[in-house]
Amino acid sequence: MKGLQSFDGNFGRRELLHLLRRSLFAVSADDLAAFDGKSLQAVVDQLVSPIEFDQPLPVNDYDQVGISGVPYGRPWIGAPYQNADDDGQRIGSFRKWSLGVMINQDRSLREKMSLFWHNHFSTQVSIAQSELIWKHFGLLRSSALGNFKKLCRAITIDPHMLRFLNGELNTALAPNENYGRELQELFCIGKGPNGNYKESDVKEAARVLTGWKVDLKTATAVFNPEEHDTSDKKFSSFYNNCIIRGRKGPEGGPQELDDLLDMIFRNNETANFICRKIYRWFVNDLIDDKIEAEVIRPLADLLIKENYEIRPVLRKLLTSEHFFDPEFRGSQFKSPLEFAVGIQREFAVTSNLHADHAVQYSMLQMLAETTAEMGQLYGEPPNVAGWPAYYQAPAFYELWINSSTLPKRNEFSSTLVDFGFNREGRTFSIDVIKFARSLRNPEDPGKLISESLERLIALQIPGERLPELKKQILLTGQDQDHYWTDAWKEYLASPNDPGKRNIIETRLKKLYRYILNTPEYQLN
Repeated sequence: MKGLQSFDGNFGRRELLHLLRRSLFAVSADDLAAFDGKSLQAVVDQLVSPIEFDQPLPVNDYDQVGISGVPYGRPWIGAPYQNADDDGQRIGSFRKWSLGVMINQDRSLREKMSLFWHNHFSTQVSIAQSELIWKHFGLLRSSALGNFKKLCRAITIDPHMLRFLNGELNTALAPNENYGRELQELFCIGKGPNGNYKESDVKEAARVLTGWKVDLKTATAVFNPEEHDTSDKKFSSFYNNCIIRGRKGPEGGPQELDDLLDMIFRNNETANFICRKIYRWFVNDLIDDKIEAEVIRPLADLLIKENYEIRPVLRKLLTSEHFFDPEFRGSQFKSPLEFAVGIQREFAVTSNLHADHAVQYSMLQMLAETTAEMGQLYGEPPNVAGWPAYYQAPAFYELWINSSTLPKRNEFSSTLVDFGFNREGRTFSIDVIKFARSLRNPEDPGKLISESLERLIALQIPGERLPELKKQILLTGQDQDHYWTDAWKEYLASPNDPGKRNIIETRLKKLYRYILNTPEYQLN
């Protein structure tokens, strides 16, 4: 098994595509052109260095008559509520906007890591207030490549999380253990073989966290010292019998919170746990004893050394021999978001948030409904542990594919190729000719197929399938390559001739429909 030593093999096109597939939501032609020819170090440097976030704010796409008090097409962030439906409509707008951000992501790990943290600090938007949701996801995005400990502290008193896990109901007279339990079980220590915290630790953590409230007028967290348990909190031997001294006054709660996190983060299992999750997110779900010893623990040691900064760990992992081991290519099933958003990016289908919001948000709503049917509605993990495919052993990512979801994937991709989806009078579809023209040698049928497969599929298709694929689709049963080459050149000479366009478009649609429906396309 290859370890964390720096990758010193050939960093060619296949290696670049593997890195980008795991770092972005699929690879667009522009992504490939921007990174092609750069060194591994230069590519990773850019991936861990997001540009300034400059996406437009989510807008009112739901109320044309002005009942909500927000002009149609204008941002709703910070606007007062006018009626009981405002919250649900704004959350729907936020969900669509979020998918648009994924499609229009910069060339960095920010959006992939934002989804990682959304799954890690799992909450549901449907039971929340839109302003709290906006701040919560803004926190995840701004901290996506930052400091894990600082993010954990901010999440602990994040107003949306305080409401979601009943932290605002946690008082000295009626301690609520929800967050104190999940802080250890799901967010920091985990339920692995070395996660030996005790039930008493959950109870003591809950006492530390008493007194925090949510001010809905300002969408902020506030600490009420009168509802805080000011007695000492005594933890188990798992935490070296640590005692957190009870404190009074307005600074008592924040100071005890810092002590609690210092205690949890001093335990090395916190670093091991988060590094296992990062490993499963970017590399593979199987972690055996050898990987634990030679990959996870060294990454955890680095995380501790770097005071829980995430960026150095990602840089180390993504430039390692281990990451580029060929056995990990195509080892994950694409999540519904990776599948649906990825197709948009690979084929430049949609969706510019700066364009007509009515059309774009309508298309993004369709995407949200599509991913929901496939098992992943953004903002709605099924429970506080996140989506099962990211943690439920032994199946993990295999859970995304079943007899119900696979036909829905094939139907979605085939519709995009054959007809497209009409939203508000505009058709969103895959332009197969445009994609073919982005390839290096589209006039050569063999090279067109090979490069298309390289761009779209993580695994190499067995070579014996390629000649038949070329003959039956691009050559329509003929044996000579010129049957395609001639047709392609005739189209280029007369691109406005519907007959010549139809000849190559029909064949390309058949080709890409086939590729997108292969089992291999479902893998990442």
